[in-house]
Amino acid sequence: MGIEVIAISGDTYERAAASGEKWGLEKLQIGYGISPETMREWGLYISKGELSGEPAIFNEPGLFLVRPDGILFFAGVNNAPYGRPALEELLSGLDYVLNHSYPLRGTEV
Repeated sequence: MGIEVIAISGDTYERAAASGEKWGLEKLQIGYGISPETMREWGLYISKGELSGEPAIFNEPGLFLVRPDGILFFAGVNNAPYGRPALEELLSGLDYVLNHSYPLRGTEV
């Protein structure tokens, strides 16, 4: 589809690398160490670790599609780790967008 995929989190390098390995994401570029300030700039929800093994502070999931010209085309944020879009639905939507000159949405004030 010509789409570059990356994952970014506030995790340490060690935690991000371990997650990538555990989830079989060897081909996925994984960024790590974003600050709470950067999390807020992207509109991500931030949680305090309360369960065993959680970092003290971490971001909840967000999905962003950024065009090659740097324009944000899609943004979805969650305040919990569930409710993410199904990969098949996301790919189907992207296929439609890419092949039907779908316009940028959410630009009106």
